[in-house]
Amino acid sequence: MKVEWQVLRLAATTGKGYADGAGPVDDIIQDAVAKASAGQKPVVVFICDDEDSKTNDSLDANVFSDEKVALAMKRFVCLKATIQSIPDAKMAEKIRKQTPIFRYFDPAGKPLEELSGKRATSKSAFGARVEALWKISFEKVLKEYVREMNDLLDRMDRLATEKQRIEDQITRADGNPQKVAALQKEAERLKTDENTIKQDEEKLLGSVTVRPEFKPAGDEKACR
Repeated sequence: MKVEWQVLRLAATTGKGYADGAGPVDDIIQDAVAKASAGQKPVVVFICDDEDSKTNDSLDANVFSDEKVALAMKRFVCLKATIQSIPDAKMAEKIRKQTPIFRYFDPAGKPLEELSGKRATSKSAFGARVEALWKISFEKVLKEYVREMNDLLDRMDRLATEKQRIEDQITRADGNPQKVAALQKEAERLKTDENTIKQDEEKLLGSVTVRPEFKPAGDEKACR
């Protein structure tokens, strides 16, 4: 399972048809967070040095691969920016010394905390911030969400295995219409199971609602 990062360029847009220009990095990030969160999801901003493959690979292998972290961040907006996207070379070099950097924002776009440098490569430190951000943002307990999502993923895996088994048997039964027909009926049953799983997934995702303080006035529906 991987964290799905959206690209964030740390450059100010100067207008259509013109090259991006340098701008205050904090302002660019804050504007992007406000648009991305829309008051419905927390945001994690990841600033890295694209040329530091050792650190980036380590984060992928040891931090983002953590099951609880990866599942939690499926409900976050995850923005990733590289210092190479900063037009100002001096500013880029200054920020390079602090990378990797993680900034955490609640659904209202309020900055909560920042991890940078060596501390940002710690699996426990990163995981603790993700759990804290979840708790601040959502009503559903993270532990319950992870357990329920894992159950769904297990069902999806079993279904995929069954579908592959039937496809293989249909291939081997070529020339035996009666057996193929029976297998096709079984395949139809699996389609019903697949629809049920999809409905259960939508129900689970819909249960992850932001806390009342982040919902627009008068909105009693779940924010998704």
